[in-house]
Amino acid sequence: MKIALKLPVALLLLSNVALADPNMRWARLPFKQTLDMEVVHEITSSKPEQLINLINRHGVKVLRVVTKNPKKPLNPTLAGLEVAPTELLKNAEFDESDDGQMVAKSDPYCNLIQDTILIRDTALNYTLIHEFLHSAFNVSPDSKRPDIDMKFRLAYNRLNKYKDALFREPTNLLNPLWRRDILDAEKGVVAMLFSRIELTLSQEAIIERILFKLIDPNNPYFDGDRQNVGMEYGRFMINKAISIYSTAFETITWTKNTVDSFEDQIRLRYIIPLKGDHLTKTQALSFQAASDKMLTELAVIGKEIEGLKRFYSNW
Repeated sequence: MKIALKLPVALLLLSNVALADPNMRWARLPFKQTLDMEVVHEITSSKPEQLINLINRHGVKVLRVVTKNPKKPLNPTLAGLEVAPTELLKNAEFDESDDGQMVAKSDPYCNLIQDTILIRDTALNYTLIHEFLHSAFNVSPDSKRPDIDMKFRLAYNRLNKYKDALFREPTNLLNPLWRRDILDAEKGVVAMLFSRIELTLSQEAIIERILFKLIDPNNPYFDGDRQNVGMEYGRFMINKAISIYSTAFETITWTKNTVDSFEDQIRLRYIIPLKGDHLTKTQALSFQAASDKMLTELAVIGKEIEGLKRFYSNW
C-alpha cells in the first residue's frame, strides 16, 4: 500500500541514530515517543520457552483466548495460560478477527489490576511479542488517558457529520450557529489527534517495522508470512493516520475559505442572507483566526506523520 500524501517536510529525527546504537537504551521515535530498546532486545532474543515468564516479569499478564473450531494450529507456548473471561473480551471489544490485544490496566471498562495481553490460542509468538512491546513505550501524559480512543472516535464522527452536511449545503455557514458548531467539531478532533495517532496508529507501525528488522530467519520467532502481513498492516496504520489528518486539514481549510468568500459576497451584495443568517467582517476574521490556530497545530502533527513515514521506509 503506497503512502502517497505529501505532507510538510519534517525535521530530521534522531530515531535512526538512537536505534542503531546498542548503548542507547531509550530510542527517540516519531510523535515524541521513546521506546525501551533494552526491553526490545531482551524479548526478541529470548527463547520461546522463556517468553511468557519474561513478559510476566515485566508486570504484564497474558490471557489465552480460546478459538472455536480453529483452522490454524494451536500455539503450544500458550497452552498453559489462564483463559480470558468472556466478559473481559466483550469489554475490550476483542472479536473473532483479532489475534492479540494489549489492554491497559487504566482501561475504565475492563477493571484490570495490571496491563494484560489477550492472545488467541492460534496466534504466533511473533504476535505476542508485538502486543507486549506496547508496554515498552513511554508516551505523553495525554495519550495515557484511558478514554482517549473512545472520545476521539466520537469527536471524529461528529466532525464528519458536520462536514458532510456543509458540503451538501455550504450556505449553512452563513448561520452563526453552524459556524460555532463546525469550529467546535474541528477543535475536538485537532485537540486529540496527536495523542490518537501516537498511542495506536504510530505504535502499530513502529513495532512492526522494528520486529521486521530484528527478527531475522535465524530467530526462533521468525515467520516470513507474518512479517509480510505485519509490514502491510503498518503501512495501513500510517495511511489511516494520513486519512484522519487529511480530513481535519481539508475540512478546516475549506470552511475557512468558504466563510471568507461568503463575507466578500455579502459585502458586494452578491448574497443576501436569509433571516437568522448573518456574517460580518469581524465574525469572518474571528472564524479565520480560530481556523489558523488549528492549522498551526495540525502542521506539528503533519511533521510527525512525515517522520513516521520516513522511519518506516528507512530504518
